[in-house]
Amino acid sequence: MAEKGFVSKESESGRINAHNEIIELPFTSNIPYSIMIIPKANIADGVISTPDNVGILVNVKTYQSDAASDLPVMFNAWTEANIVEIPAGAIDLVSYRVFRGSGL
Repeated sequence: MAEKGFVSKESESGRINAHNEIIELPFTSNIPYSIMIIPKANIADGVISTPDNVGILVNVKTYQSDAASDLPVMFNAWTEANIVEIPAGAIDLVSYRVFRGSGL
C-alpha cells in the first residue's frame, strides 16, 4: 500500500476499470474500490427500480483509515470512497446486491 496522502492516477481518474459482485463478506483488497448497493427487492427482470429508502450505513475501512467505521452509502450509485475492507456482517447480502468497482 502506498504512503498516506498518495492518490494514484487510477484513483484520481474516477473511472471504473474493473468490477465484480461481492457475494461473500468479509471482502478485502489491496486495491481501493468503490461499491454500489442495490436492494434485491428493486430488481425485476434485469431492471432496477427506485428504492423506497435512499441508502444505508455500511461499516467499511477506507484507504487512509486505521479502522473501519460507518459510511453512508446511497442505493444505486457508486460511492466516492476508496474502500479497502468490508467486514463480515457489514451488509445484508440476502437483501442487497453489492458490486465492487476499481480504477485498475
